[in-house]
Amino acid sequence: MRSNGDRNDQTVESGQIIVPISPGTRLGPYEILASLVAPISKDANIGPYLQHQLVRIYMLTGEPEKALDQLEPLLKMPYFVSPGWLKIDPNFDPLRNNPRFQKLVSTR
Repeated sequence: MRSNGDRNDQTVESGQIIVPISPGTRLGPYEILASLVAPISKDANIGPYLQHQLVRIYMLTGEPEKALDQLEPLLKMPYFVSPGWLKIDPNFDPLRNNPRFQKLVSTR
C-alpha cells in the first residue's frame, strides 16, 4: 500500500479499496491499519475516526463480529456515531440483521 505521508484518512480510504478487491490476500484489515491506528487512549482526536474506519473495513471484508467489537466502544465516547446515526446510515446495512447491531440501535 502506498504511503500518503501524514494523510491517515487517505491511507485508510485506500485500505477500504485494496482489501475487498485483492482476492486471496491473507493480510487482514487490522494488519493494514496497524501502523496507522492511533489508540484512542493516546489520541482522542484521530483515534475514534480511525477506529470507525476499521469498523467499515471489517464490514466490507465480511467480518461483522469484528466490526461490532470496534463499533461498540465508539458508542460510549464523544463521537458523531450514535444509535440514531446507526439507524439511518446506509453504510451499516451489512450489520442490520445482526442481533448485536440491533441491540446497539435499540439502546439509549
